[in-house]
Amino acid sequence: MLLTPAFYFASAPLFVVFVDGLRVAKVRWPLVASSVLAVRPFHNALLAVYSLYVAFFTLSKLSCSHRADVLTNGLFPLVCVASPGSPALWYASKLWEWLDTAFLIFAGREPGILHLFHHASTAPLVALHLSRRTIPTPLFDVGTLLNGGVHVLMYAYYLFPDGMRPVKRYITLAQIVQHVIVIVLTVAALAWPGCDAPPSVYASSLALYSGYLVLFLRFYHYRYDAKKEQ
Repeated sequence: MLLTPAFYFASAPLFVVFVDGLRVAKVRWPLVASSVLAVRPFHNALLAVYSLYVAFFTLSKLSCSHRADVLTNGLFPLVCVASPGSPALWYASKLWEWLDTAFLIFAGREPGILHLFHHASTAPLVALHLSRRTIPTPLFDVGTLLNGGVHVLMYAYYLFPDGMRPVKRYITLAQIVQHVIVIVLTVAALAWPGCDAPPSVYASSLALYSGYLVLFLRFYHYRYDAKKEQ
């Protein structure tokens, strides 16, 4: 089911239904909510370790398949030349991350626009990539590498919030830098002729990551800069 176009169209509205269902469950079945919250540390630890594995796996893959080309021909091979394989389990983990929303709601915190947009949009995008295999280039691997690295920090913070509180601001900065890098490389892919993936693929990724960047900058301003001014 995860590999079909039908899931691509269904996953965003399914996430909306999922969120509404969580709100109902919190009120009607508080014991269920408490039980789910009990597994939160295990969830965070598992995703931190898995994200680290994905980051190292993707780095190794890029190093083996494109290091020589990049050293000889610059960034063009890294952005435009087809790359074998795709981290399907990494895509599926985007559904697993929906549990983050459950933890927030069951803990009595309402998820913000950034959180909701991120989880509602990422799952259908990667489902589309899997079903159509429309992104064969290592540019998507670069995004996976950066995302995996950031998720190691993010889930480590969720696991040890008190100990890592001093670096919380820098984790958000790392997320912003991640999106800037992907946007710059995606613009380069649109500008370079001869890329293996169709322009529509890069354009959709550019639109999505631009939305992420705007929301993360907004989050950073209100969470850190605005508090400093007060």
